[in-house]
Amino acid sequence: MRQNVYDDPRFFAEYARMRERSRGLHESVIVPWLRDLLPELTGKRVVDLGCGDGWFCRYAADAGSGTVVGVDSSARMLQLARERTSDVRVSYLHAFAEDVELPAASADVVVSVLALHYVADLDPVLATIAAWLDHGGTFVEIVEHPIFTAQRERSGWMTVQGRHAAWPVSDYFEEGARTTTWFVDGVVRYHRTLATILNAIRRAGLTIDHVGEPCPTRAAVETTPEWADELIRPAILGIRASMH
Repeated sequence: MRQNVYDDPRFFAEYARMRERSRGLHESVIVPWLRDLLPELTGKRVVDLGCGDGWFCRYAADAGSGTVVGVDSSARMLQLARERTSDVRVSYLHAFAEDVELPAASADVVVSVLALHYVADLDPVLATIAAWLDHGGTFVEIVEHPIFTAQRERSGWMTVQGRHAAWPVSDYFEEGARTTTWFVDGVVRYHRTLATILNAIRRAGLTIDHVGEPCPTRAAVETTPEWADELIRPAILGIRASMH
């Protein structure tokens, strides 16, 4: 059964508070690093799969995109997106990634940020994304890194002299659902090995152009010491692929 945890009132409230503080990996790592993955957006037809509050939709419109379609399964997040978006080039669809129907070759760029690790069956979704892309189109995917999703219990940190020193990896090769606590209990995302993720993109007919594992800079860690944990292991995996 598909999970829509972002519509859980407690989860939504805690998530909103985290984003309002603007001190997470989203702001410090993903947003600045995403620019390195993106193609030129001027005049492009863009799809944001798992758009949340529409932050990337607005970014793409500001960068000159011709049209932007944001898709999300959360009604609460889409309400925020619509409230925060005034550009008429941006539209929003309420749907799970598995159910979205868009015309073939109707997109030049498809971006998905921290969404596809919630999808149980990745292959058909990637095949659909490939079908949306016009010739020369670009797919950009950012997900939780397999080293991060492999851990079954967040309480498993190893510590040395009072700080985290290791990130135990549990059953890396056993793929499937992992249940964790993030604001609320029972949050489900799907663990896949790095090889599985990369090969799934290739099976969809896309050519992988770039793979990255971003982390905070040393200067950022000095400013925000709790981010030191992010230098122990990768939390984020980013991939850019193209349709030829």
